[in-house]
Amino acid sequence: MRVNTNEFVPFDELPVGQRCRTGVYLIRDIRNGKFYVGSAKNLSARLSSHFHLLKHGLHTNTDLQDAHNSSASFEVLVHRNDNRESCFDLEQEVVDQHLETGLLFNIAVADVRSPNKGVTPSDETRARLSEARKGNKNALGHRWSDEERRRMSENRKGVLTGERNPMYGKTLSTGARKIISETHKGVPKSEEWHRNQQQYWNSAASNERRLAAKVAGILKRKPIVLDGNCFESIQDAAVVLGVSETTIARWVSNPSSRPDDSSYTVF
Repeated sequence: MRVNTNEFVPFDELPVGQRCRTGVYLIRDIRNGKFYVGSAKNLSARLSSHFHLLKHGLHTNTDLQDAHNSSASFEVLVHRNDNRESCFDLEQEVVDQHLETGLLFNIAVADVRSPNKGVTPSDETRARLSEARKGNKNALGHRWSDEERRRMSENRKGVLTGERNPMYGKTLSTGARKIISETHKGVPKSEEWHRNQQQYWNSAASNERRLAAKVAGILKRKPIVLDGNCFESIQDAAVVLGVSETTIARWVSNPSSRPDDSSYTVF
């Protein structure tokens, strides 16, 4: 059965709910009727990707890129079909029927299921991709304002905490820890990193932590009484109460930090 491309409808006429669905699409130059045909699980995402690459001169299809550069006016036509295999079949039929007409922008035409099979990017395409990926092109030289930093901080609060954190409940293996350690060895720290470290260690919070750690070391092997219950050491108390040794040490070294009026005695 011969495919009639006139049966395709303009993408903009699709209901919004169907634009992210599966289908076949045509990107057609209305000046001469030449078109690029493809299929996708998400029509909207695939088409956005095509036009983003064209806008930045990075599309691997040089004919389509040249047409865009010459101020071509494109229209997008689609044929909706939720069956992915049927979409592949229709795409291949369109390619096969227009192969000799000179109307195809498509380069890979032998098998639409493996469009890059046997296709080698030209030197020009490689050079364009290489140049586009050099350095930070998106925020080069940009300095975030205090207000922008505050908004980003607020937006990220709680996003990766608790069960939402991909490492929640997981422990790195010895091998993974070793790899991370080796990766960071010899890497010079920035001046900002050193400045932040200095500010932290000079802060009151750091002093409290250091004092608590020191107390925890002293109490490591000494009996301790919490709320009238005697524990052989701060380690045993931490396990039973479900809090860290440093927390208990902080309560002992700084009574005002205690959550209640409990008594803490060290023998």
